[in-house]
Amino acid sequence: MGQKVNPKSLRNLINKDWDSRWINKELFAYILAADHIIRNAIRGKIGRNGIARIIIERNMQETKIIILTSKPGLIIGRSGKGINDLKAHIEKVFYKDDSFKLINSRVEEDKLFEIKKKLMTNIKIAIQEIKDPGLSANLIGQEVANQLEKRIPYRKAVKRTLSRLSENKKIIGVKIKVAGRLDGVDIARNEKFSHGSIPLSTIKANVDYAYTPAQTTHGIIGIKVWIYREEDK
Repeated sequence: MGQKVNPKSLRNLINKDWDSRWINKELFAYILAADHIIRNAIRGKIGRNGIARIIIERNMQETKIIILTSKPGLIIGRSGKGINDLKAHIEKVFYKDDSFKLINSRVEEDKLFEIKKKLMTNIKIAIQEIKDPGLSANLIGQEVANQLEKRIPYRKAVKRTLSRLSENKKIIGVKIKVAGRLDGVDIARNEKFSHGSIPLSTIKANVDYAYTPAQTTHGIIGIKVWIYREEDK
């Protein structure tokens, strides 16, 4: 039986960091659910295109949501209108969501509302631009997924992406794996494409990883991307 480890979680606190940065033993389950709701609300409003990471930092005074994206203008909008609309959308989705009831069904509605209100006070949204999208595994996965959803053959889509990434001098190696009903065949299979080296067993190696599903007419095609790049200076 295979033993597989997520390359990002394996390297946490070495050259990676958590996407959720807080600690609260008392409300741990509720805050974890809240982070999940917030991320889904943001992706539901903006779509997956251009979003590399969503980092949530919490302290006693505020909750800061940092969105790393290659298209900051689409999110910010004119005079920051997009930020205000996004914040209102997050609050609307958050208060309508019933996930908190599943955590503890014995808790009264009023208490759950108080917890939600506590977690949604002083929400601040910050946008950070990613200047080189080719270094983000999430953005590369989205690029391949968009091509597959436009019915471009998977070999052509993946090889076109690999060819472009091979010209980036900061990238040492790339591996892309696609799995599902490739090109609409009846039997699902997976194929791997790579360029350069990917030292997955070397913990100090700066390897970025992402999984992106592509919704095609023949079903979901899973896309996994590994990018081995130079250390950040």
